[in-house]
Amino acid sequence: MINVQLFAERLSELMFDMSLTQSALANEINIDRSAISRYLSGRKLPTYEIFIKLADYFKCTADFLLAIDNENRYSGFKPCPPFKERLQFLLNKYNKTKYNMKKETKIAESAIYNWQNGKFNPSVYDLEKLASYFECSVDFVLGRGD
Repeated sequence: MINVQLFAERLSELMFDMSLTQSALANEINIDRSAISRYLSGRKLPTYEIFIKLADYFKCTADFLLAIDNENRYSGFKPCPPFKERLQFLLNKYNKTKYNMKKETKIAESAIYNWQNGKFNPSVYDLEKLASYFECSVDFVLGRGD
């Protein structure tokens, strides 16, 4: 389970190492400064899209950014494919069904349906659940790395 406070600490650490203010980071990834403030206070996790922007900007793995892994194993990442394509790839690769995924992860059927149809992307919480379910990294779930 993702610890939002550990994510906030890791983000703060990355910003400190690059001497970035909240405003500077917000400008770099084109979001409102108040969003950065919410992430740093541990009140909120970023959306799927912003999470990827942060990991790309800091050149770090998603697992490192989420403080799941304490070592940044960054080796350059590919652009993320549309999640609906990635979900199908994961289900095929691991020979899993949507039903079993829903049952074991406790992710709502409607969420899976929306991902499958490209209407929504998963939350960062759901990305971590999927990585755990498929026994892989969050970056692999995203399609950023092998």
